Amino acid sequence: MAVIALLAGGLILLVWGADRFIDASSKIALQLGVSELVIGLTLIAFGTSAPEVSVAIASVLNQNANIATGTIVGSNIANIGLVFGISMFAFVGSKGLSKTPLVCFALSVVWLFIALQDLNINVFESIGFIVILLLFLYGLYQESESSESSKKEFEAKEIFFALVSLTALIIGAQVTVENAEKLALLFGISETVIGLTIIAVGTSLPELAASLAALYKQKGQMIVGNIIGSNVFNIVTVMPIIGFGIQASIDPQIIANDIWYLIVLSALFLMIAALQTKISASMLKVGGTLLIGIYSFFVFSIFFGL
Repeated sequence: MAVIALLAGGLILLVWGADRFIDASSKIALQLGVSELVIGLTLIAFGTSAPEVSVAIASVLNQNANIATGTIVGSNIANIGLVFGISMFAFVGSKGLSKTPLVCFALSVVWLFIALQDLNINVFESIGFIVILLLFLYGLYQESESSESSKKEFEAKEIFFALVSLTALIIGAQVTVENAEKLALLFGISETVIGLTIIAVGTSLPELAASLAALYKQKGQMIVGNIIGSNVFNIVTVMPIIGFGIQASIDPQIIANDIWYLIVLSALFLMIAALQTKISASMLKVGGTLLIGIYSFFVFSIFFGL
């Protein structure tokens, strides 16, 4: 019963944290005079990436390149296939999306594919990821300059509320994952299945919760910004740490199977993000079904070794 109670408590904390985080982030955007897209690309994206980045960095410190790489690749696949796929059933598009974030998103995936070909991340490849990060940050600067609007009186309390709600969001996700795992073990589900389902989805729970909260509040820009920013941050912040800190071979399964799902899903996401204002609601739902279907087959292929 304790496990069930903690699981319920984690879900409540997760939902509350997501709701309050979106509210606080929106107010911060208005006070700073920047668009909600910029906030989605930065504050929300980096915040909801905290679980993935934390797990990956801990893995790097433990000299385990496979866990770190697998976490980033798997999380990015879940962010697009599961999180954005679900969001598209109520997504109405967002305006004002510039090309730079999309280009950086594409570059990060392409460079990741190139870097993994020799199953090792070297110093040169690590520098490439850092260059993409700098380009992304420069694009954010341009985005904030072009989207700057009338500012409102700044209230420091919104920063406090954002930090508190983000902390609740991350803790809620962690508590939910840990107790869902315990509950699964109680029912005799194998650790392999748990790793491929509960843990994989669990690290993307903050993105999912934030995206659903943004959907409810009709803030489409934050959803797109969250997915782009989270996926870029995941790759360009963790991969250089692996390159500079670990001299270890990466599991060939990642380049043989997983990376291809990431490439296909990323290409579909870029297409949808670029054409979102021209796509009907029914077509968006079809796209969402396709993304979820690909993600489901990805999990199925890992489980059955396809």
